[in-house]
Amino acid sequence: MVITGGSRDDRLVGASTGRASMTHLHDVAEEGGVARMRAVEAVAIPARQKVTLAPKGLHVMLMGLEAPLVADEEFTLTLQFAESPPQAVKVRVRPAAAEQPSQQH
Repeated sequence: MVITGGSRDDRLVGASTGRASMTHLHDVAEEGGVARMRAVEAVAIPARQKVTLAPKGLHVMLMGLEAPLVADEEFTLTLQFAESPPQAVKVRVRPAAAEQPSQQH
């Protein structure tokens, strides 16, 4: 997912979906040659700049799924920001081996 900043700096502070009982913002960083995932409180969204959320980097982690995600399934994810109103986006599940996202939100 690519988030494009508006006219002022903002922060992505959370997300929610009916598809998962819990969501967290995570980042992946390499430490001593090992990739480690850690929770982050927010993701900076600079004004008029693009921020990419993707596997192996900043991402929204869905937890407490009632059923496994299936390739090509679509659902709504609501992004919460510190300054801007919530933004609902359509998410399409991609196969685990899929490359960078092609849609921008």
